[in-house]
Amino acid sequence: MTNPPNVSSSRKPRQHRVGHASKWAKQLLLHAYTRTSPQHAAPSLTTIGYINWWQGPGSKAHQYLQLALDTDPGYRFARLTDHMLGAGIIAGWNTTQNTAYKTHLDMP
Repeated sequence: MTNPPNVSSSRKPRQHRVGHASKWAKQLLLHAYTRTSPQHAAPSLTTIGYINWWQGPGSKAHQYLQLALDTDPGYRFARLTDHMLGAGIIAGWNTTQNTAYKTHLDMP
């Protein structure tokens, strides 16, 4: 029997895969957001905020989460993620320079 893969929070993401996937995901979610009614916008906005938190820019994440909460104040994922940001919780791999997410501008 094989052991499950290591999913430690400090494990370094594969930068090239993460960058492309997160960019694509945010574009898809923004597209969905622009084509949905305001009462159904919270899931897309929250997920965009969560992706931004995952990459590191907490202020950008907070903006999307506030938009989500403006459209649906009771949306639990938005509330939980916003509380997480307010508590100063960051993704484990963003705590050290070697594992932190980097944009193409940060890479050599």
